[in-house]
Amino acid sequence: MRFSRRARRARLAISARRWAPFAVELTIVAAGALAYFLIRGTVKGRASEALDRAADLVAIERQLGVYWEPAMQAWILESRALIEFFNAVYFWTHMPVIITVAVWLHWRHRRIYGFTRNAFVGSAVIGLAIYYALPTAPPRLLPEAGLVDTMALYSQTSYQAQEVGPFVNAYAALPSLHFGWALLIAMALWLARPSTRWGATVFAALGLLLVFGQLIGIVVTGNHFLLDALAGAVVAAVGVLVAFVWRRYRGLAPSTAATER
Repeated sequence: MRFSRRARRARLAISARRWAPFAVELTIVAAGALAYFLIRGTVKGRASEALDRAADLVAIERQLGVYWEPAMQAWILESRALIEFFNAVYFWTHMPVIITVAVWLHWRHRRIYGFTRNAFVGSAVIGLAIYYALPTAPPRLLPEAGLVDTMALYSQTSYQAQEVGPFVNAYAALPSLHFGWALLIAMALWLARPSTRWGATVFAALGLLLVFGQLIGIVVTGNHFLLDALAGAVVAAVGVLVAFVWRRYRGLAPSTAATER
């Protein structure tokens, strides 16, 4: 009996040591996410500025000949199925996918997880600074943009369910971290790809589907301009640079799945 109790205590101790890093990481990430959304929701009373900046983006895209958002949305408005599909893409392939991939990376590819987490943190800090300095309305709130809010009209699950509140900033369209973070997840999947050709192909395809799905989703739902997506890609790239610098500062060379095995 004494041995059995000792064995159970030993197993519990081993289990606690195994899960303790994950619990600590989860606490840090949750605290960071809470801080992110609280800060993100602090920009109030700047609607006029945000709408003017969105109108400027429309003007710039027209000058560049890339104001394609109305035509892209018109492509789905004739089909309720397509509307529902891209609403789901916009919602479910953002935070749910980020959380799922983060848990998997922490479990199977710890160094890639750390590198990706640092890229997310770097891009989030930059994004928050831009949201505060340059509040920008999404196309769905700019009447002259000619786009409708498909999430509000056709979806029961929406990030825009509440346009006001401590966690919501309706004028945080530039940069699009929906798109930027999809790029980071695609990067993480590529770094963690299996060593087999088939496995690597599947992971690459998943990453590409995520990126292009989010690019189309953020536009056709009326949530972002194409220039928002471009800005999100730049911010994500800077986040990766931050992660590389942090790795070098700590004396850790970036690793891929191949070097981990």
